[in-house]
Amino acid sequence: MPDSYDSVPYTSFAYGYTHPDALGVLGRLFGLAPAPPTACRVLELGCATGGNLIPMAELLPDSEFVGIDRSRVQVDRGRALIGELGLTNVRLEHGDILRVDPQTIGSFDYVVCHGVLSWVPRQVQDRLLGLTAAVLRPRGLAFISYNVYPGWHMREVVRDMMLFHLRRFEGPQKQLEQARGLVDFVASSVKQRAAEDDPYALLLAKELDTIKGMSDAYLFHEHLERDNSPLYFHEFIDRLRGVPLRYVCDTDLHLMVARDMPDEVRETLARVADDQVSMEQYLDFVRNRQFRTSVLCRTEAAPVRRIEPGRVESLRFTLPGGPTSTPASLEPGVELGFLSASGARISSPEPLTKAALIELGERWPATLDFDTLLEAAAARVREAGVAPNGDGGDNGEPEPEPDRERLAADLIECLLRKAVLARVWEPPLATELGDKPRVSAFNRIAADREGWVATLHHNRSKLAAPLQRLVPLLDGTRDRAQLIAEVTALVNTKQMSIRTQDGAPIEDGPELEAACAEFLDEQLAKLLDLPVLLS
Repeated sequence: MPDSYDSVPYTSFAYGYTHPDALGVLGRLFGLAPAPPTACRVLELGCATGGNLIPMAELLPDSEFVGIDRSRVQVDRGRALIGELGLTNVRLEHGDILRVDPQTIGSFDYVVCHGVLSWVPRQVQDRLLGLTAAVLRPRGLAFISYNVYPGWHMREVVRDMMLFHLRRFEGPQKQLEQARGLVDFVASSVKQRAAEDDPYALLLAKELDTIKGMSDAYLFHEHLERDNSPLYFHEFIDRLRGVPLRYVCDTDLHLMVARDMPDEVRETLARVADDQVSMEQYLDFVRNRQFRTSVLCRTEAAPVRRIEPGRVESLRFTLPGGPTSTPASLEPGVELGFLSASGARISSPEPLTKAALIELGERWPATLDFDTLLEAAAARVREAGVAPNGDGGDNGEPEPEPDRERLAADLIECLLRKAVLARVWEPPLATELGDKPRVSAFNRIAADREGWVATLHHNRSKLAAPLQRLVPLLDGTRDRAQLIAEVTALVNTKQMSIRTQDGAPIEDGPELEAACAEFLDEQLAKLLDLPVLLS
């Protein structure tokens, strides 16, 4: 029987939370000692074309990456790309999870299984968990994502409608057309007869908007596949009792805690939740969660639930954001707010913490190790004429040492609110524009063929049309003048359009070269900030 992923290939992207660096951060926070991302073995079950593994492998040449997927079409495409890039530390294998031999593939420091568990039969789910346990090294970490209730109860209503309707139609393209048409028909029909605040009408309208934004491949495999089996979080934890694996944490730390909830909600949760699993299950109820990304370790490992301040001292930090007001006061007791690019907000009255967050924001996209950050923050506070800890240092008294533990505790709070990013490894990113800008070979190809890049924090970033043309040119051989000439040629041959602030296209004349130069500078600044440019 042909595989559905052969007939409708699934575009494979980079996912930051699957990177060994991101998983390594979480392991360290919970008292484990995972392998460094620069020297590890990574297995991805359900790797598709390798869009997640290959950019990891390119930047981590001393680590080894193995992907397994049941779709020969996707594996062959990924192998072709690996060959084109000349990478020797990554390989993709065509195979069925039920038939993979743990002895043959060996053991791994990290096992990634993204977008597979909910979309396969129970027999395969059990084998997936068993295989993960069989190949995971003693200090290893596994990442598994899956659909969850209660959020998927609402989505199942629409899925069931589509599956009922599609019984009469054959072929992926026809089924996709009919699925979109059905949801549109039902949503508009209900809207005509229902009250404006009717819950059913609102549900269908929301799902219709979601489906409209889905690619054909995502809609087909997310909603129209034969197997899609969500479960409750506590049921997933029960499944782990049959294998030597245990739950460590969610990749989204802020979803494990109730920091964003009103006081009365937090108080009630504290009363009714008797352990971390029940706390997270109640939070899923409150948030109507639809999808989970869980980190697991071997049963004999011993994750420590309470994150101690000392554990962050081995990490690096960065902040894609900054203070919400200027001038930014470092005076003790004066709250200063910060806004991250993730939308997270946090505030602090502590001079040292405020100075540290300002430093991180100004140094983005670079990361700073804890000691360097502490030193830089203390220097900022001293320059402002404030004691590092908001006390002492006057009337001739010796200036106190900066409070390491206080800063560490505040950085933990920032992590729990998704306000800062933590890393173990600093990728080779550029912090300023060089003479000959360069992006990775993978990104040059991905931009040209698929219109996206993997940022150096391993997140997918979709590119606007002009950047899809520019990024493939950034191989480190062209200086600014040569890039301006290339952009001008693209405009002259109608392969790129540059417009004035009023929206009018600039096609020729003396202003074209100046416009191309301005365009180039703007686009390179965007790539530096993503970050995508290599050092």
